[in-house]
Amino acid sequence: MDGSPEKQPEPRTTALGIAIVYLFVGTLWILLSDKVLVSLINEPAMLTRLSMCKGWFFVIITAWVLYVFIHRLSPPLSPGLSHGKGT
Repeated sequence: MDGSPEKQPEPRTTALGIAIVYLFVGTLWILLSDKVLVSLINEPAMLTRLSMCKGWFFVIITAWVLYVFIHRLSPPLSPGLSHGKGT
């Protein structure tokens, strides 16, 4: 290493990257999981219930993944700001 500080990616670039990955994964999940459900389930009421559960599962998992991304990529707050004493 040359002793220079590690360059951090620009926040806008990071946010755009996360949004693009979310769009891609979300689209694949919706298209593929719907095809699987339709091929396995013949009863409309059961299909509706499972589709709703599938949606809630997706929301819960993606909320957790977004939290992890944001937590890891957010710069640490200065000591004065972390306790609401910043000016």
